[in-house]
Amino acid sequence: MIIIFVFSFVRGLSANGDKKSSFITSELEYSNTSAAQRNNILLKGMSYSMSVDVLEVVQFKDSDKYFDCSSYYDKRYLLNIGYPKLDIDGKKGKFRIFISKILKSVIPDKIAMLKLNLLDIDLSCYDYIISSSDPKGIHIATVKWLKNIPNRKAKYIQYWGDPWFSDVSRTTTFLTKFFENKLLSYSDYIIYNSIKTLSSQRNLFGDCSNKMYFLPRGVDLTNFKSQERTISDLSEVRMLYAGDFNPNYRNLNFLVRVCSELGIHLDIYGDGEINKHIEIADNISINPRVSLNYLNDIVPNYTHQIVVLNSKGNQVPGKIYDLLTCKQNVILILDGEINIQDIPCNERFIISENNYDSLKLILKKESLNLNYPSISINSLSQLSINTLVYDFFNRLSKDD
Repeated sequence: MIIIFVFSFVRGLSANGDKKSSFITSELEYSNTSAAQRNNILLKGMSYSMSVDVLEVVQFKDSDKYFDCSSYYDKRYLLNIGYPKLDIDGKKGKFRIFISKILKSVIPDKIAMLKLNLLDIDLSCYDYIISSSDPKGIHIATVKWLKNIPNRKAKYIQYWGDPWFSDVSRTTTFLTKFFENKLLSYSDYIIYNSIKTLSSQRNLFGDCSNKMYFLPRGVDLTNFKSQERTISDLSEVRMLYAGDFNPNYRNLNFLVRVCSELGIHLDIYGDGEINKHIEIADNISINPRVSLNYLNDIVPNYTHQIVVLNSKGNQVPGKIYDLLTCKQNVILILDGEINIQDIPCNERFIISENNYDSLKLILKKESLNLNYPSISINSLSQLSINTLVYDFFNRLSKDD
């Protein structure tokens, strides 16, 4: 059963200008994924440039509320689907995963099957309607809805976390590319948050290239203050990697090997595999994925956080933006197509290539020179989400 809730709020921030947007996503307040964090930041930026109404599709039963964004929207439409969380253990679970991988080349997820037109929402008041993935099916559900609305004045924007056909985390075919092209063709504007993804998508889908734009993920600088920190003793060093590490596209093997050899404390939280031939020392712990609240509680216990780039694909991880303003040292391990010039404010990071020699050199050097790379608010100002969104929509207004 689909249950619909509608909430109205008086926003704490006044919108600049007279534009109004509808923001449609399944990842905002009731999710702690990286997509939800990205959507939170985008919504905050939009709220400084226009008034925003939100439609959030809550996928699973008993979902917890992780964020409160009520200061950044006028109205919230909450569509509660109540999917049960699937059991992926045993033979039945493996069969479900097998079938899911086949279907995702044409139907990326169950969200694509939703009928958003069941919601009694008047879309005539909006200047922009924005659907934001992931999951990718939110774009399909939105297109199905908008196709049945004649004489729509609002411009339709698709904001993509990861592209569909080029997503390294899934199996895709020529059918995926065909359906992605068709889906993109229904939009007025398309946004990607990695410049290399934008370039790749323009090459893949030339008919839609003139409506594709780059909008960096950006950072929220509302409460940011520059931090200085020095660690004087190697025994104090504690490193944290929080994220998945599928060996098909994200390799933690060299990091684990070097930290084991050097006796560096490293805690890993996420789903994935380490090469079985690597001897994992007692100073390394590998733990399953945990909630965002749990991570927030333990992060202050660490001196370093670690970001590992994918070995294939051209997306700049959103975590890079999230960690720009953290208090810890951040070690960024480069891999795949992304190089140091693609990293925003790269002076903020301790950077290594993802191989044994480079990591061993960096971590040894880091153990001797542990001064925290500081960054000022002036350095980050170009990445302020408020400025980025304001400039972006100004550009759209001029192009209309």
